[in-house]
Amino acid sequence: MTENPCLYQCPLCQQPLSHEHRSYVCPSNHRFDQARQGYVNLLPVQHKKSKLPGDPPDSIDARRAWLTSGGYDPLVNQLAQIVGDLSPENLLDAGCAEGYYTRKVGADCTRYGVDIAKHAVKMSAQSDPAGSYAVASVSNLPIQTGAMGAVMSVFSPIFAEEFARVLVDGGSFIAVVPAPNHLLEFRQSLFDQLNEHSSDKHLEVLLGHFDLVKEERLSFELQLDQNQINALLSMTPFAWRASRDKINLLTSLEHLSVQADFNLLRLTKR
Repeated sequence: MTENPCLYQCPLCQQPLSHEHRSYVCPSNHRFDQARQGYVNLLPVQHKKSKLPGDPPDSIDARRAWLTSGGYDPLVNQLAQIVGDLSPENLLDAGCAEGYYTRKVGADCTRYGVDIAKHAVKMSAQSDPAGSYAVASVSNLPIQTGAMGAVMSVFSPIFAEEFARVLVDGGSFIAVVPAPNHLLEFRQSLFDQLNEHSSDKHLEVLLGHFDLVKEERLSFELQLDQNQINALLSMTPFAWRASRDKINLLTSLEHLSVQADFNLLRLTKR
């Protein structure tokens, strides 16, 4: 199997990294060793804001269980269609978590995934030896300028200027953000006041660097049993924002019908 080209850059001096004997090295001799599982940690200690940044391991494990069960298959299929139509040579999943979307959506691309959670990146690399995965912040990507044909962000923070930097001219940015009714029944059960989901705030930032090609909405209903309620809740921020009493009431339900509601944005770098 041919090794992917090295499109990483040094997080310390921003020079290109080369892959040498399971290490990534820049011309200034900053060296980053590749882990046994295949990923590389490109998040310098001085850039960390906590000991274990990113989503906690139990949330990442729950997300893996939910996605592999097929819970969001309609979304996966729609994303795969979009990326397939674009046919980028290189695809970056910015905020890849445990890499499920990266593998499924970018099957025909040279895949790069970045996430700040080490546990997630480790899982990604183990599941997808053909991809390239790095522990890093999406706000300061260790990716060379103009290296990517497409960047994808699924429920992850959006940094328009940084995403535009790593894209080729005319490259595509694909974002998935929650639409107004996403997991509405969960939110109604857990919170007294609801904040409405909207893609407007994301578009306002993105349109400084990108042109909107298409915005589409994808909605479907989920019929959940008790185990699925627990798994879906555990992978969301609701699990640590809601009160314990309301979480207990929700997770005691044997069945629940829940709406999945997404906005998919496709934009082109100017």
